[in-house]
Amino acid sequence: ELSQTQASWTLHEGVARGQLNAQWRAATKGAAVLSVPIKVDESVVAVVSFRRSADRPFGTDDIDAAHTLMAPLASAIPLVSQSTRSLTSHTRDSGADAIRWTFKTGSLRKRLVVLGCAIATLWFAASSSTYRVSTPATVVAEREWVVASPISGMVTSILVRSGDTVRAGTPLAALDTADLELERDQLVQDIVSIELRLSHAMANDDPAEASIARAERAALVARQQAILKRIDRASVLAPADGIVVGSGLSDLPGQRVGVGQPLLSIAEAGALSLEMSISQSRVGDLETGYRVRFASASQPETSYTSVLDHVSPTGVHREGRTVFIGESPVLEVHDGLRPGMEGIATIEVGKRRNLWLATHRLIDAVRMRTWIN
Repeated sequence: ELSQTQASWTLHEGVARGQLNAQWRAATKGAAVLSVPIKVDESVVAVVSFRRSADRPFGTDDIDAAHTLMAPLASAIPLVSQSTRSLTSHTRDSGADAIRWTFKTGSLRKRLVVLGCAIATLWFAASSSTYRVSTPATVVAEREWVVASPISGMVTSILVRSGDTVRAGTPLAALDTADLELERDQLVQDIVSIELRLSHAMANDDPAEASIARAERAALVARQQAILKRIDRASVLAPADGIVVGSGLSDLPGQRVGVGQPLLSIAEAGALSLEMSISQSRVGDLETGYRVRFASASQPETSYTSVLDHVSPTGVHREGRTVFIGESPVLEVHDGLRPGMEGIATIEVGKRRNLWLATHRLIDAVRMRTWIN
């Protein structure tokens, strides 16, 4: 549309139709105004306007130059417009396009396809599937012995690895006994010296000195027996048959430990259970007696069946979140299942509508945010 000095464009029909162009020209107090429509497939996607003083009216050459300048940009304008839409506008436009495509004049096949998809969606939403709660789980032994250091000293060697099967009395670790052996050798020399004193006193018929020597010898012998027991205990033995459980065992050699400091554990191999860390958002869906299936990370192709036996009434803080501990005895014990193994436990809650299964997490999140805010 064009709007400038009326005398220059008496034959141009756009003068009467250029309402927005006329308003702009009026706002510029009679300046020469040129508005060039940009079209893509016969549809106007934008209008570009130019303005200059009234004594420099636009001519046909100016119009041709404007069209030539803007033509390469025509196809990009719709893309820019679409890319700058908000998510709400994009969703609204996509929905409107889908509705127009569905209801515009077309073939019967298209309508049947749309109708079939709608029916299938409604049928799936109304159908039911098994609701399952998945949670991290760890295999633990129902009975476990903590093996602690019997004496204070430096760990010289660890003779087993985590996961090893041991029998009662199997050596597990060794502690440094060099200082104890020096003390033992010194006591042996002291005892020999006391016995010489005792023999000398008896030879000289000195009962008082002999009595003192006997008392000192008894004390040294008692100390010697205590040292020998500590040396024997420096070899740490397995208290029962089971499986070695512990982390960082290879780091223990060279470390000093105190009396009673735990070194590792021995887990009973025959009785295992699952310890599940249940999210607080799902603990309300669970009840004892629900079926549990467990697969370890080391053997994901093998699953083990159990039953949810107990859920702790109070939560604990683990790895930055609050969880409730669920317990389940392992009903199918396998040679490949060992204490300490981690995996995923799936608890079968029951049948739920597919629509609920697909939306309940989102609905819960929205409710929480709404209540909090």
